[in-house]
Amino acid sequence: GGRGGGEFHAAAEGGGGVNHLTAAGCMKLFVGGLSMKTTDEMLRKYMEQFGEIEEVKIMTDPVTTNSRGFGFVSFVSQEAVDSCFAVGSYHELDENKIQ
Repeated sequence: GGRGGGEFHAAAEGGGGVNHLTAAGCMKLFVGGLSMKTTDEMLRKYMEQFGEIEEVKIMTDPVTTNSRGFGFVSFVSQEAVDSCFAVGSYHELDENKIQ
């Protein structure tokens, strides 16, 4: 795929661009602009450099099971989220610019 845009921010599950502590005590980030080839494991390996991860979930189409180009990463600490954003709001993964 080509260079995708997208969003990369701390968010509540329902949306909103603000940091949100979930009930499980995790910081959940919305990650957009993912390549259709990016897997949960690839996203996890990339994001682990910023801190301990609770969960990674790339959203898929229920019929085709193809990636929908976005997902969520739940970190266990605010420090991990801060580290992620310290690098910048754009990251590159699997030849795609994710945000």
